[in-house]
Amino acid sequence: MDRELAKMSAEELTALRAPVNIYPHERLTTPTSLVPDELFGTKVLSTTILQLYATMRMNNGVGMAHNQINVGDHPSLQIITIQVPEKSPWVLINPVLITESGEFEFEEGCLSFPTFFIKKTRAEEVRIAYRDFDGNHIDGTFTGFTATVLQHEMEHLRGETFITGLSPLKQQRARKKVMSWVRKNKLPK
Repeated sequence: MDRELAKMSAEELTALRAPVNIYPHERLTTPTSLVPDELFGTKVLSTTILQLYATMRMNNGVGMAHNQINVGDHPSLQIITIQVPEKSPWVLINPVLITESGEFEFEEGCLSFPTFFIKKTRAEEVRIAYRDFDGNHIDGTFTGFTATVLQHEMEHLRGETFITGLSPLKQQRARKKVMSWVRKNKLPK
């Protein structure tokens, strides 16, 4: 599956792109569901992953969680697509944080919060257990920027955002900035 992502053409990316859920969309605060065993390796899961990846790439993202795209009435699943600089894209399904260590500060943005950035301190290194498209169990250790992206996307899977934990005033400021962008771009609220 990871090789399929890397080979997608601009036309395929455009055709599969889905709308991004913009804060305060209710899916962003709704925890996602585990991908059930019977879905691994299926066309349904493949299409879901390709759509998620296409949406991330067409919006210049480096990571995206399934509840960040509008998938109609279907439940959001625990799927993350990642493509950080100088690495091939890959998919993490049902990821679980095993360990974290150190600190890394980074100015983060989010495709669901257009134009809003904040400095966040996250773990410098994370060990994550996850499954691939075929259901194989994988255990990986990630550092720096990649670790930051994974932690950010795993927050989404829990129904949290990168402003969760900020003061109510800072959350209100984020909402105003995003709503201003929505009005400017004539998107439905």
